[in-house]
Amino acid sequence: MKFVLPFIFVFNPSVLLVVEFSWMEFLWAMLRIGVLTYVVTTALAVYDRRILGRIDVTLRLVASALLLIEIPWVAGLGLALALATVIPHLLKAGADRSPAAPVSAGS
Repeated sequence: MKFVLPFIFVFNPSVLLVVEFSWMEFLWAMLRIGVLTYVVTTALAVYDRRILGRIDVTLRLVASALLLIEIPWVAGLGLALALATVIPHLLKAGADRSPAAPVSAGS
């Protein structure tokens, strides 16, 4: 993840707390950085609760690139794409882990 940090600072100067500080910009940047970190690390590891396919990895990398861009609608599109790829994956992984029906001893 060290390679992403310079890009975060370049594209989100409010994170450095040096230029005109705005809480909304700062919180928006923190949300994007959190999602970006999760999405890019799972894409590069090709694993998130289970092995990811090529399409999932590609979509996550595209979403992470969009999340770096400072234009609000582009970053919003990246956030939507990231959530659209992560949430179904997490729901399916959760359904796979659901406990099996109990087996009675007398059957």
